[in-house]
Amino acid sequence: MKKAKYIGLILFLAGLGIFTILPFIGTYSLKDSDFKEWVEEKGIKSELFLEALDKEVVGQRFSGMNNLSPIIAAALDKANSTHRKNKEYNKIIYTKAHDISADLGKKAGTGFIPENKGLMWWLTFGLGIVGALLFILPNVILLGQKGIKNNGIYHANATNRGWVAWLVFFYLIAFYLLLYFRPEYAVNWTYLVDPISESLSGNPAGHWFVYGFMYCTVMTVMGVRMYIKYRHNRYQMIRTTSVLFFQIVFAFLIPEIMVRLQMPYYDFKNAFPLDYDFFFQWNLRSLINSGGIGIFILVWGTVLTLIIVPVMVYFFGKRWYCSWVCGCGGLAETLGDPYRQHSSKTLLSWRVERWLVHG
Repeated sequence: MKKAKYIGLILFLAGLGIFTILPFIGTYSLKDSDFKEWVEEKGIKSELFLEALDKEVVGQRFSGMNNLSPIIAAALDKANSTHRKNKEYNKIIYTKAHDISADLGKKAGTGFIPENKGLMWWLTFGLGIVGALLFILPNVILLGQKGIKNNGIYHANATNRGWVAWLVFFYLIAFYLLLYFRPEYAVNWTYLVDPISESLSGNPAGHWFVYGFMYCTVMTVMGVRMYIKYRHNRYQMIRTTSVLFFQIVFAFLIPEIMVRLQMPYYDFKNAFPLDYDFFFQWNLRSLINSGGIGIFILVWGTVLTLIIVPVMVYFFGKRWYCSWVCGCGGLAETLGDPYRQHSSKTLLSWRVERWLVHG
């Protein structure tokens, strides 16, 4: 059984390694037809920007996003500066350079990765999932009788702030920073899940679809670990099932399928202020213009925020949402379980939490 765990660890690290290098490799060559299609989709009116890209990007071959993205950013900055100087405000492009680079990079990708999406999925997500399960499943036997086994948890490098734990911390921070601020480097990741995205919503995957799919995958795999660790506790088993269900079905599958049915993308369990832009004017206008389903979403979101959540919190406390429904709590209860012992147990922490929740 221990050999199976070691094999699983090797497979997981191999998949993670391949996944990690993907943002820094790849070949990009933007075709004229794809460029014109993108211009028409976005309604770009800046002839300066279009001329610069037509000259410096279209038909050219770039090795790595680090060679393509700076050219697009420079062309955008130069064009917008000129338009502002000439007071041609209708020609200014307000989309961020990194988002434009991600859009064009998606269309320009060529070579092994975009041409072998299924194989690349198995070499990254596939190896990671199989490896993680091989590492986790032997615990059914190795841990012995049912019951929580936390022996040595403060002596393990990975669970007591050792170099492994710090490595995980910095990797996750870097992953989030890349998704939020450098989405163009996630283009190769999007190719891996294109078939899944197209089967659900009918659209190619974007970097946030990658995040959503990875979120569900991590929760599911680590949920298996929770089932094994807490298999003696019916409460924990049901709670783990609950957060997995709400994340996979309500937060991931239903919104994507709604897009395919030409409905607004909406997570029915997200209450304001978690869905902070729900009451923004542009969102309200969009929902009203979406017909009956939009009105239903507007009414449901308002009732969920003003009635259902406060009443449930009054009777059951915040745990009904954070530990049973919310995706954030779901990730904390699964991926975060090996680190829960590091949460502060001091009186000050309790007072701060009480003030934040009830103050």
